[in-house]
Amino acid sequence: TALGAPEIAKRARAFARRWRHGEYDLVENNCHKFTVRCVTGNEPTSAKLTDRDVSNALKRVFGCERVTWEATGASTVCFSFNE
Repeated sequence: TALGAPEIAKRARAFARRWRHGEYDLVENNCHKFTVRCVTGNEPTSAKLTDRDVSNALKRVFGCERVTWEATGASTVCFSFNE
């Protein structure tokens, strides 16, 4: 089941406009931080976020026990966190 919510989509659009011309940065402007910002509406407190951090944010917001996602593109890596 795909997770989503109108408020999260709204925040994602706002964050995307804000950083549209910003350059990707491995620590400060990356996909993990973008996801946590959109889902929680807050700036992440950790300087470096892990896949587990993203999963935990998703689980808290959506109230689910397990989060699984697959990388896009040519990669076949699949992540699943249910702790």
